[in-house]
Amino acid sequence: MSADGAFTRMLSIGVEETIEAIQGSTAAQNVKRAAAGAMIPWPIVAREFGAQLEKVTSIDPVATLLGCWSKYRELRQHADRSKHSADEVALVPMVRHKVKSSQQAKIEVFAGAAALGHLDFQFDLSLELEGVILKVQDGRIRSVTTGRCQGRAALACAGNVLVEKKTQYLELSGVINLGEGIAISTS
Repeated sequence: MSADGAFTRMLSIGVEETIEAIQGSTAAQNVKRAAAGAMIPWPIVAREFGAQLEKVTSIDPVATLLGCWSKYRELRQHADRSKHSADEVALVPMVRHKVKSSQQAKIEVFAGAAALGHLDFQFDLSLELEGVILKVQDGRIRSVTTGRCQGRAALACAGNVLVEKKTQYLELSGVINLGEGIAISTS
């Protein structure tokens, strides 16, 4: 099992627990009443909520980190071909830092053309890292030597947190090889 895979599973928010949490929210109760009045069974609505929420909550922590790191000012100097040859390898230690990602979704329920209601969701992911070392070559992040990481994932509906998961600090020993690598932004 890879370090990134284990961490992703620990922060994942399951569809079943999410639907269960949603059903207790005031916003969902309003949608549930409206759906029942339109003769739409709640299990059908809940199943669709689950499908849409799975999309919203499927943030890949490693991809999130790589996307943020590729824009990191300190790494940009390694993408400068006038200062660093394509053969040069740099091991760049990352200071203790936090990376955050947030996604919003609005799920609307209709009966024909009539809007029955909607639920506004926000999924937040934050990762605090220390001891991470990036291998940079030819303007690309080629690998990540993992360090310690703590993560938090939260799903909110109408501003109320429904489900939250937080890990302890985890020692993620190992190297994540990125093949051809992730390009470092030069702007």
